[in-house]
Amino acid sequence: MIDDITLGIGQYVSGVVEQAGRLGEREFYAHAFGVWMFSCLGKSFDRPRHRLLDAIHANGDAVSDHHPTKFHWEFVRFALEKAKVLGGLEPYHSVTSLLGGKRFANVPVANWTLLRAAARAAGSPIAGALAAHAERGLALLYFQGRHGFIEDRRHAPTAQYHAFSTALVGMQVMASGLARRMHLAAFLKAIGALERIMLPSGDMNVFGRGAKQSFGYAAATLGFAQAYALTGDERYLACVRRVVRFLADAQRADGSLPLVLGGHETCRGELVDLDDPRFAGWYIYNNYFDYLCFTGALLAEARAVLARTSHPVAPSPAPQADACVADNILRISRPLYSALVLPPATGTADSLPLPFLEIAGRQPLPCYGGENYPNQLYRLEGLPLPRLIAPDGTSKMLFEPRAYRWTGDRSFSGSGDGWRLTRHFLFEDDHFTVQDELHVDARHAGWALFSPRILMMADCVEQDEDGALRAPGLRIASERPLTAETDEQWCARGRLIAYSNPTTIPSEGLSQSATITFDIDGKC
Repeated sequence: MIDDITLGIGQYVSGVVEQAGRLGEREFYAHAFGVWMFSCLGKSFDRPRHRLLDAIHANGDAVSDHHPTKFHWEFVRFALEKAKVLGGLEPYHSVTSLLGGKRFANVPVANWTLLRAAARAAGSPIAGALAAHAERGLALLYFQGRHGFIEDRRHAPTAQYHAFSTALVGMQVMASGLARRMHLAAFLKAIGALERIMLPSGDMNVFGRGAKQSFGYAAATLGFAQAYALTGDERYLACVRRVVRFLADAQRADGSLPLVLGGHETCRGELVDLDDPRFAGWYIYNNYFDYLCFTGALLAEARAVLARTSHPVAPSPAPQADACVADNILRISRPLYSALVLPPATGTADSLPLPFLEIAGRQPLPCYGGENYPNQLYRLEGLPLPRLIAPDGTSKMLFEPRAYRWTGDRSFSGSGDGWRLTRHFLFEDDHFTVQDELHVDARHAGWALFSPRILMMADCVEQDEDGALRAPGLRIASERPLTAETDEQWCARGRLIAYSNPTTIPSEGLSQSATITFDIDGKC
């Protein structure tokens, strides 16, 4: 199945290159990752590979201070260094002959840092390798949590970039004996964290920057393939198959993949417009062909890793899913459903304040948030937290960056200017409950309070006459009646509807408890 997906992407991109000579209206690293992908796929893709190399050389990618690729120097050099190992730069002699002298953008987040380390090691075997070991070590020391999760920025978890950072560590561990001695344990801890956040369907990219974007699934595929190659444990091969199966379900008939999976995306080479719902789940820096070639190259690398591996051993037991909160993430597994919970963090996208559910392969509740760059789609009101509205119409969400903390394995709390919220979870085999204990002080007297508050996917929610909400495999009942709010919210998967219970804060302030019950129907 991984062969079919990779070849489908390669053939689609080859057709675009043959027709247009380049990839999309704007590209930062699509040409470089296209070269790497075609190098992996063999001589039948030499013609489009040569055309992309010529485009890189002609455009002076990453050389001119005014060229957009300059900011993505690490990505371009990394991809071309990988292609070079496969003979994919022919007829050019070196990466330097295409890009000029080695420079880096030096963006100080985890995935860029690990990417620099990989590029250094590939481009300069001695001095570069020493710098790579130091850079990789510092990144893991600073960004990796106690249970293995690699945050891209501190206190801003993202599943996609954890997967990519994990695969970058895996590449270096596989390529260097010293890297293996230094960081094999850290890599396997990161793989364990990736396995913890993967749902039964193979979906592992439901929170943080880049949620539901295609390359996160390709990075996870590569990471699990590397873990299988390094350990021989067939459990990791099973993980590869689950992620690939999930990705295969999203592949289009022409071989391409959407940039964001699970929505209704029709965009291809256009520039992203953050105010256009067609680009739900995209970020300001996203280019369609950057991500499609990125995805294809990582899948092709995973395919090559698996082809070189032939030492399976009996699968080891899967890690305990919900013994405790691990690196701020709670994973729940029950016979009828699986769930992930993360308390609100620093932005709109890096949390799951209500459980993200999977029931028999269906996902009835949303992920949250998106690009923080000013836009019309993603607002704090798109988080499932209580909302206050002042008499003058000013909206205030009970959210402040890093205000919330786990206070136990099944509850988190947060406080801010004049409010305090504690959310408790109780997970049973066929249902779970969410209870909010809320205090709003007298400074907000006369304000409208909307609590409890839940967001649902607009295209698959109905409300019964008794007020209960229904979605595939799920019935939601609140002890306080819920009504639909009028303003639209959005997430990577599409349009949301908020349901809440409105009341007015009395002169003395308000303390209240509210419980919502989620009943699971495993036959959905």
